[in-house]
Amino acid sequence: ATGNPGTKIDTGHASYAAAITPDGKTAIVTNLFDHSVTLVSTVTNTVGATIQVGSNPFAVAAARRGNWP
Repeated sequence: ATGNPGTKIDTGHASYAAAITPDGKTAIVTNLFDHSVTLVSTVTNTVGATIQVGSNPFAVAAARRGNWP
């Protein structure tokens, strides 16, 4: 690590919290005012999907097993 910021990735309005999946391949970012979470590939630094979740998501966690329902 160089201590320098990496690539800027736009996810949504008021990105607030983030979690990394156990395999390190995906960041889950909450978008507070868009009422959504965005999945970002940490391998390609690209947005994968944005999912509507309800009012003002302010926290997120990744399951230890790393699987999705």
